[in-house]
Amino acid sequence: MYSFYSASKDATIYLLQPTQNTGRDEILEISKTYTGTIKDVSHPLIKFNTTEISASIASGEITASSAELIIKECESGEIPTDYTIFAHPISQSWD
Repeated sequence: MYSFYSASKDATIYLLQPTQNTGRDEILEISKTYTGTIKDVSHPLIKFNTTEISASIASGEITASSAELIIKECESGEIPTDYTIFAHPISQSWD
């Protein structure tokens, strides 16, 4: 049995545009682009309602010991055939 949880909020942050607000965009962008010798890197942020997930674990509704994050690509260009995406927890709240 599978349980599906959607993100409660998301955004993409950019190295060269730290005040750009992308929280209402339907696409989370993972990229590394160059304008001449200047590199811009983007990182998506995804927040899940962990209270709901914790309650499902406590009630026994969720019994699995692992979880899977499914992301899909769209409008891709120049993606190598083999690549790795790393995910890390954020250490503080964000808006």
